[in-house]
Amino acid sequence: WRINLLPKEREVALETDGLIHEKYQYDLSYDEGLKPVVNQTNIEIKNEVGSVNISFENDDGHLTVTREIKLNKKIIAPSDYAAFKVLMDEWNTKKYTQVIFKKE
Repeated sequence: WRINLLPKEREVALETDGLIHEKYQYDLSYDEGLKPVVNQTNIEIKNEVGSVNISFENDDGHLTVTREIKLNKKIIAPSDYAAFKVLMDEWNTKKYTQVIFKKE
């Protein structure tokens, strides 16, 4: 159900593959002398269409990244499209889909 590029507005309903609930958790261990370059901000967005939660937990050589999206509507009416776009834009933000390490 890859939805990456969305127009600013929509005049007709958008139909998804169904009610969507996906959750990914990545547990990364890294060597001493490396440091993950991540935004430590946790993202929590909830609206009438669903929710997006993204979190980063960094603890002494171990990084856990959790990404979760829930869409509670299969058909997104034009009146709900702005809320849907907020969720999808956050979900597709590149800085929340990759981790970069740097030497300390």
